[in-house]
Amino acid sequence: FQLPFDRFHHVRCLGLSVPKFGSMTAGETNDHLFDIAGHISTDYFTSLAVKVLPSIRDTSVHMISSGSSFLGDGLLGIVCTTVSTTGVPDISVVRIFCNGVENQLQIFFDSRNLITELEREYTRNLDSGEVRIRPLWELMLHVVNYGTQHRSEVEMMLTKFGHSPGDMDIL
Repeated sequence: FQLPFDRFHHVRCLGLSVPKFGSMTAGETNDHLFDIAGHISTDYFTSLAVKVLPSIRDTSVHMISSGSSFLGDGLLGIVCTTVSTTGVPDISVVRIFCNGVENQLQIFFDSRNLITELEREYTRNLDSGEVRIRPLWELMLHVVNYGTQHRSEVEMMLTKFGHSPGDMDIL
């Protein structure tokens, strides 16, 4: 798997560099979702739109916390903060949390040569005791895919509450 290094753009909210092939990066998509979510009631923000999924609040916080802890958590030498969903009354707090994570990760990536860093292997010790060794590009790809999954869930929930974000394609 080769990434097109000459087409890198920074992705907001994960501070990652990934190819930008369309008109919207993952971070711009997050910003758009946060803008739309700012128009829903607190009840919608914290309610279940679909029985098998958590609320928009819980899904958004989980997406950012998981992505930051997966890349952070000492793996990249970054201290990542987690947030309890009970301390998140509205989307503005999610946006602040997202921006804080982005800033920490951006500092990391700005201080390195990504072309060589992407192949560097990182060791991750799982709670189960298992040890996984993966190159940075695999970790980044996982986090970007993970974020895409949760953004699509938030998009669907917003649509169910009558606040469709519209076309969210990045291609």
